[in-house]
Amino acid sequence: MHRRFIRRSCGAVVVLLAVVCASSVFAAPVKRVFTKEDLEEIRAVAIHYLQAKKPEAWQNYLVELRRGAIFLEKDYPGVGPSIGMWRIETENDEIALVRQPPMTPDGMPGALYFGIQLARKDGKWMAVDHFVREEFWEPG
Repeated sequence: MHRRFIRRSCGAVVVLLAVVCASSVFAAPVKRVFTKEDLEEIRAVAIHYLQAKKPEAWQNYLVELRRGAIFLEKDYPGVGPSIGMWRIETENDEIALVRQPPMTPDGMPGALYFGIQLARKDGKWMAVDHFVREEFWEPG
């Protein structure tokens, strides 16, 4: 939407950027509170997505999501919001359901995270895409 607007008028870009910059400086980020209903809907959406896309290890992910307990942030600070070992991560209006990997048996200083990117459209949760993220750290 903004791209079409920017292509039409260069003068509007300056105004648009000024508004965006001013609003990002003065407006505090809004923290989304996930309800039990949100997490149940996200679970169903994630299961449907995995069944349709079948990424690597999808059947294991299905078992984990189906069995996972709901942890709300207000009840379990630092743990929730999550569904079993699948944690909700938010950053810059992006939301993802990310599988927290177990520790590696060989003590390797890294982990692979599988996640499903989510969006809210017309009042309903939907899965947009999936990703794999590698993280490495220095052994301490």
